Amino acid sequence: MSWGRLTHPRDLVNVGDQIQVKVLKYDKEKQRVSLGFKQLTPESVGSTPSTAYPVGAHVSGRVISVTDYGAFVELEQGSKAWFTSAK
Repeated sequence: MSWGRLTHPRDLVNVGDQIQVKVLKYDKEKQRVSLGFKQLTPESVGSTPSTAYPVGAHVSGRVISVTDYGAFVELEQGSKAWFTSAK
């Protein structure tokens, strides 16, 4: 549903919302249709980080996890960065 993480689908859509989706697959035998929502939304700049975040730029983000050797920071939805801890 999203290029980033969602806690729950209702964070993105609500009952009664009209949305555009892409048909991904049709299983005639099971009579099931697979639909994609994120396929019609632009990907985050994470696919082109060198142009979105040039070397030396100062950026803000949200720390999403911390380990003994560094941390992951979400720069924007769907775009994560890693930095190591200095010793």
